[in-house]
Amino acid sequence: MRHPSYTGLLLIALGVGFGAGNWLSLVISAVLPPLGLLPRIAVEESEMSQALGEQYRSYQRTTHRLVPGLW
Repeated sequence: MRHPSYTGLLLIALGVGFGAGNWLSLVISAVLPPLGLLPRIAVEESEMSQALGEQYRSYQRTTHRLVPGLW
């Protein structure tokens, strides 16, 4: 997994949504954090790719971004 801290942040947000006890909180907690993190991840990965070149691109091909086994 390339971004374990972001995965943890998303899980925490989902936990807050579940803890609030209503479906609207869960939906908001599941939708808003990724909207902020995905552009940030794209920028970070672009910078890493420029700085480290083919070595980082090779690493990207062999590891998942946020969810092991899925994405």
